[in-house]
Amino acid sequence: MWAPRPTLPIDCDRDASLDSRTFMDTYLMRARALTDDDVVARGGQDYRVSSPQDAGAQAADGVCLFAQVFSAMLGLHPQGRQPFSGRTYAFDDLKSRSMDVYEDMNRLLQGASFNGVSGSPFRFACSNMPPDGNCNSSCRNSDGCTGDADGPTIIFQSRQNGTEGNSDPASAASEYPRVLTYDRSVDMAATDEVGRAASISWVAPLRFPWGAYLGDRAHADPDGSFRKKDRCQAGYHFVEDTSYCVPDDIFPECPPGKALHGHFCKACAPSTYHSESESQCLACPPGRSQTLEGKTMC
Repeated sequence: MWAPRPTLPIDCDRDASLDSRTFMDTYLMRARALTDDDVVARGGQDYRVSSPQDAGAQAADGVCLFAQVFSAMLGLHPQGRQPFSGRTYAFDDLKSRSMDVYEDMNRLLQGASFNGVSGSPFRFACSNMPPDGNCNSSCRNSDGCTGDADGPTIIFQSRQNGTEGNSDPASAASEYPRVLTYDRSVDMAATDEVGRAASISWVAPLRFPWGAYLGDRAHADPDGSFRKKDRCQAGYHFVEDTSYCVPDDIFPECPPGKALHGHFCKACAPSTYHSESESQCLACPPGRSQTLEGKTMC
């Protein structure tokens, strides 16, 4: 996602004149300029008529993150940031990948905080981060620290009948519509179920081949189009106190002659048989065959 405060200067811009909105506009302009008929003919998206997804934001902040870390380790950081060990490395030291290099790099990564293109500030989620940002191995491997960026997580779902090239998450015709936003910090700070529920903001139903789920507003579904009113398809179940059908937590056990095919049990085809030991349909061995479905031997 792009930065929620798009007019803040980006820390990795030397002149402090480039903000997230300017970067995004330039990124989209360059994507359009680099698209031609040859790119499209080879299977690429035609960004002359549609916009790319916001992956450019994450890529830019990834570059900025490592620029912040390695400039600090090499003694070149513009704000004078240094490794927590106080050591300054040469380039050959970094290439050696020693344990000292590894530890200093990871402490700088975990403690990074800067105004970026996707976050302002961009930082990693770590609820037990020390005040000075010096997160050692025990800190980094605790339950409170993750390798995820801090802030809300956006869930998208691929939509087969979306318009090709439309990646606008808010568009009804998008190939990748936004389903919900989850804010882990709100969830961790909550003291009751109401507070935890506030950490998830639903935008659209989460769809399955034979069901769907929309989680907020007391499971509201104004037109009833995403719910199964009477019963769920085999392999699905009702969410408690709702009429939403969702996939079972475990795959069903298939009877003899059938094997899992996606979510469901399907009869083994002719010229195959069901192997109970391998729980799958296998081709008949040479010299043997059978012409019916759902058989356990040839």
